[in-house]
Amino acid sequence: MFVRKCSYVSFLVHLNLIAFWTARILFQTAIQNISKEQCSRDTGKVVDVLVEEKNDHDAAMVTGRMSNNLLVHFVGEESLIGKLVSVKLEECKGFYYIGTLVE
Repeated sequence: MFVRKCSYVSFLVHLNLIAFWTARILFQTAIQNISKEQCSRDTGKVVDVLVEEKNDHDAAMVTGRMSNNLLVHFVGEESLIGKLVSVKLEECKGFYYIGTLVE
């Protein structure tokens, strides 16, 4: 009987963990969708971006911030770091944009 109770309790614990992680994933997805919807309204606009650093994932790109603090990744040279440049926002990725340098 003790083994049966332990198995039942273990089952309930696992069931609660599954419910928790499912709810967390749904919540994160909802936040990302709302963020992407809010962020995407600027897609296609040309904005000023302060270039901060080389991109960590792609050596050909740099990363900068718009005036509202959103990140923008775009192809550019390291010499742009510290400069304010114009960037066309091409694609919204939820919490950041992919853009193109406007010359």
